[in-house]
Amino acid sequence: MGILDNVNAVVAGVKKVREVAQKIHDANLQSAIADLVLSVADLKTEMADLRDENLKLRAQVEDLKKKADIRTKVVYRAGLYYLTEPVQGYPEGPFCPVCMDSEGLLITVRVRTSKFGRSWNCGHCRKHAAK
Repeated sequence: MGILDNVNAVVAGVKKVREVAQKIHDANLQSAIADLVLSVADLKTEMADLRDENLKLRAQVEDLKKKADIRTKVVYRAGLYYLTEPVQGYPEGPFCPVCMDSEGLLITVRVRTSKFGRSWNCGHCRKHAAK
């Protein structure tokens, strides 16, 4: 049984106690139970918020692990990054050094060779360089 299930069980129990208190007609008991119901509702809301935050943090951790793993599989060569071993969904390269160094992203760049030399353009960060 999870924590949320336990809180739901507490809510159900408090509702039963409130029904009994209403039959007794004890105003102090009814007030205390009403306060308890509000506290449990606040707890339930806070738990839902924490669950959402936990899911977001887990996703961020996975993203950081993936970026760290990718960093071990690239090599910097001639001003660009290239994969040293395959990564599913990505070509061998070349990849933007700006995006990799700043965000850990494998963004393929367009390399052009002309009589003036070699240049590359990144469609993600809009950076470019000539070699």
